[in-house]
Formats: sequence, C-alpha cells, structure tokens
Amino acid sequence: TVAPTPSPHGQSLPTPPLPVRTAGRPLVSPQELIDWYRSAGDPAATAEMAAMLHEMVPGLLPLNVQSDACANCRTPTGLPFIGEVVYTDTATGTSLRGMYVATGGNGLAAKSSDEIGRIAACASLSSDGWDGLEKHPLLVRERFAPRLCA
Repeated sequence: TVAPTPSPHGQSLPTPPLPVRTAGRPLVSPQELIDWYRSAGDPAATAEMAAMLHEMVPGLLPLNVQSDACANCRTPTGLPFIGEVVYTDTATGTSLRGMYVATGGNGLAAKSSDEIGRIAACASLSSDGWDGLEKHPLLVRERFAPRLCA
C-alpha cells in the first residue's frame, strides 16, 4: 500500500491501491503508473491479441490495429474497496466525512461493474452508509472497507 497523498487543501486523499498490475508486470510507484499510461502499452501483447483475433476470424483484413495501455488495481483481500473514507485531522481531531470510494477491481471490474456500482450507490446514499446490504454474509461492510496506511 501507499501512504495517502496530501491534497492542495492540506487533507490526505486516498492513493489507489498499489502495486497496480498490467498484463505482465506490477507498477509499484505513481511515476511508473503515469509512464505506463502515457505509453501505447505492450507491443508484444498487441501482437498476441491481433493474432488471436485473426485466428478467430480468418481472412480478417483490418485497416488499422491500435492498442493502448491499461492496468488494474489489486487489493490485499481480492475484493474491491467500497465505502466511506473518514479522515481525522491529527492536529485538531476533527473528522472529515462524506467521501466514498469504489476502487480495486482486481482485474474483474468490467464484468462486475454493475454490481460494484450498485453496492457503492447503496453504501453512499443510504442512511448509515450500508443499509440493506448486510443481509447476506458475503456483503458485510467489513469485507469491502477501504483501508489506508498511516
């Protein structure tokens, strides 16, 4: 994990869970992630996917093949972090509330995005931040609680 990032307003903002993984390697620093997203991705992965496409659709003659960089965040639990992040100002003891996160799809968020969004909406819009979800043991808030290192 990475320490929270100071914001221009003096509050700490959550840093997405690191390391982030591309198809082949972890990106362990914010600069590595920035550099990766500014690249066109991995040319070998592009060639491999183009070959698979040509195998599935013989005779395909695309006018152009383009690729781009992508990555996914992994969490220690393998579950996304969904819920309210409460910051406490150590100098004043004041708690800052009202910011919610849904991050760390672990490479599965595209297929699960509707349900992750529903859980995030329930967590952020309900009276206690999690109403109605805890009826099933797999959906208890502790399983998805955002975790920041100090």
